[in-house]
Amino acid sequence: ELNYSSDIDLVYVFRDGGEEVRLSRVCEALTRALTDRMGRGQLFRVDLRLRPYGGTGPVAASMRSVESYYELYAEPWEIQALLRSRPIAGSPDTTARWEAMRQRHCFKPTLPAEAIESSLEMRTRTERGANPADIKRGAGGIRDVEFLVQILQLVHGHRSENLRVRPTLAALAALEQHGILDQTVCESLRAGYTFLRQLEHRLQFVHDQQTHLVPTSEEGRRRLARLAGVADWEELAHLLELHRRTIGSLYQSTLNPAAESSPDRMVIAEATGSLGHSVLQWFDVLPESETFYRALVQNRDSLERVETIARFAPRLLPMFKSSVVLTELVIGGEVEEEFEPTAAIEALALDAKPKAIAEAYTRSWAHLCAQWVLSGSGDLCRQITALADTLLRHCARRLYSEFDIIGLGSLGLEDMTLDSDADVVLFVSSSTHHGDAETHAQFLLSLVGQVKRLGAPIDLDLRLRPEGGRGLLVRTYEGFGRYELESMEMWERFALGQSRLVFGSEDALKLVRKAAYAQPLTPERLRELLAMKRRIETERVLPQHMRRETKLGLGGLTDIEWFVHLHEMRYPTATKAGECLHMEDRIRTLARARLINAVEAEQLLSAREHLLTLRLRLGLQGLKKDLLPENPDKLGRLAHAGGFKDGNEFLAHHESIIEAVRTIYQEGLERLKA
Repeated sequence: ELNYSSDIDLVYVFRDGGEEVRLSRVCEALTRALTDRMGRGQLFRVDLRLRPYGGTGPVAASMRSVESYYELYAEPWEIQALLRSRPIAGSPDTTARWEAMRQRHCFKPTLPAEAIESSLEMRTRTERGANPADIKRGAGGIRDVEFLVQILQLVHGHRSENLRVRPTLAALAALEQHGILDQTVCESLRAGYTFLRQLEHRLQFVHDQQTHLVPTSEEGRRRLARLAGVADWEELAHLLELHRRTIGSLYQSTLNPAAESSPDRMVIAEATGSLGHSVLQWFDVLPESETFYRALVQNRDSLERVETIARFAPRLLPMFKSSVVLTELVIGGEVEEEFEPTAAIEALALDAKPKAIAEAYTRSWAHLCAQWVLSGSGDLCRQITALADTLLRHCARRLYSEFDIIGLGSLGLEDMTLDSDADVVLFVSSSTHHGDAETHAQFLLSLVGQVKRLGAPIDLDLRLRPEGGRGLLVRTYEGFGRYELESMEMWERFALGQSRLVFGSEDALKLVRKAAYAQPLTPERLRELLAMKRRIETERVLPQHMRRETKLGLGGLTDIEWFVHLHEMRYPTATKAGECLHMEDRIRTLARARLINAVEAEQLLSAREHLLTLRLRLGLQGLKKDLLPENPDKLGRLAHAGGFKDGNEFLAHHESIIEAVRTIYQEGLERLKA
């Protein structure tokens, strides 16, 4: 885990019976070779102070004497440092003894309370002496994550081999896997640690400085923001504060003595049980946190809403802990009342700062999701899509652009879930305005990207445009018509069939719909499309995940969408292709056209609802995108969110649904091929 200007901490050990004086001189010469500044600088900064007895000890020591030191004299902080040690070079015997020593001292079945207290006291002293601008040693810094992880490894490492790993992120994953830390806590620590380590690299880019201090000068801050890939210092400062507050809160709630908690906080920690860390990290970082804890103690309904969100929608916690407004909606119960989710963005001035846009979008998005989790009703996919539409329209209007925005994929179908990209293609009616439209499109991408970096869950994707990443961002009507006649492939026509106007002129949508159905679906073209679908399945889904992938897997959402759209392309007149927008209406149209029977239509409709709901719940729980978890605890939580008694009952229900979808899909293809 070296950064750009790290010291490398070394310990020199030799085989028992070696000549200490001679070998020490060899090691001193090696150190000089690594550290002396030459014509092109130095290789490394070498630090030998972690060796036995520190700066007063011999430069090199025999393995027997090192073992004796750790057995008799090592301080708790030295055992903690040993946890992260690894042999780099040496004889197999010596390296094996070092690893055995590490296992013996770092992963004891019981760890004395004094040892933990000693490590925590040392961390507290370091933090008190650190500059508040120090992202490594200061409160909520890199060291807090490392200390938290290492202490938990020392306490629990005896339980399993994979808890004894050295890298911080790998250890976090193991702690989550074993249920020692909640998934939400691990996600927050992982995100904060990654952000701070990347910022640490950027601080040290300039002049190879060995620093962890955020600059105080305006120029230094502007430069750091540019290196970090954000718009300005204000944006970077906001992200930095949020991550440090979260890390500091989790460090305190996980490792600090409960005696430091207020009575109300302790009551909530006990009442929420295994969700305690998640709930505490939510409220600890908020201003007037004690007022919130008091409200939760006094109002059981408020606490139930908080627990429901923490259990079934941990993905939302970072948004709630950074927003007093959202938290108050949950505490007071207003989160369950009707509201207009797009109003906050529509009310923004066209010159509103990106931060204001991001906050309005994120607040409305989180409010919608929380309301759905608590009530279990409403069409969340369509509401998320409407919110994305409103954001794109706002961004387009503030650019005074003349291009049209056509939504494709989930955006086009109004089926966006939590991690859906907003797939769009852009058009301009006249070549006269094409240059301006291309510039505005670049600004649109930049602005939406900036809003995303500020925490808004939105991602704009233009890769489905003509010629993909090589093509122009905006196409003229004439240019698109020419491309459609000369170069458009069948899969592009297929993608254009899921199109909808988001912003601009209906003429653009007519142009796209015409291209989508311009070529009849001959047997050869059908084979071409099915070959592409098989490639998608084999290249983007692992074989062992084919029955667990809710979108691209067997019997997944893609099977339903392809089944419906292939029939529309084959029988455009009977299905009124291009006239119906929503997938429910399109499935019913197939039934009315007698291309499927009533039972099949109902099976597809209920399967689609099940799979979309499942994608939403997977996203809200922060699980791997679209993939059913194998972990029994995570699967159980997913099952309970859907009203099933356990994971097995849920899996049986899911299997019956995807089997029915796959059967309908395959039988439909056989009819189309005939």
